[in-house]
Amino acid sequence: MSTNNEDIQKMLSIGKRYDLDRKSDVNINETHTPFEGFLHARPSDNGVLLLFYNPFSVEEKFYEFSIDSIAKIDDLGKVTNENGETANKIRVWVKKGMPAIISESFVIK
Repeated sequence: MSTNNEDIQKMLSIGKRYDLDRKSDVNINETHTPFEGFLHARPSDNGVLLLFYNPFSVEEKFYEFSIDSIAKIDDLGKVTNENGETANKIRVWVKKGMPAIISESFVIK
C-alpha cells in the first residue's frame, strides 16, 4: 500500500476543516486525539478514512474515521519494509467525542 502527499491533501480537502493552525489560542491536545498509521481511502465511501497500523502485514489492524471528525493530518515521512515497499506514515488529529471504529483481522487456526 502506497500513499503519496497528493492522497493526503485530497483527504484533507474532503469535508469541512477546522482552522486550528491559524488560531494560536486553540490547544489541539485538549480538543483532539492523535492517531498514527498509514492512510487508505475506503473505495465505497469518500467520507471515510482508514488508518492502517501496519500497511505491510497480512494481519491488518486499522481505525476508521469520518473525514469530518479529522481536524489536521501531519505527514510523518516514508517507511520502507525489507522488500523495498514504501508507505507514507501520517498522524491524524480526531475531534474528541466523535465515533470511530477499530478493526483487527486475524487468522483462524
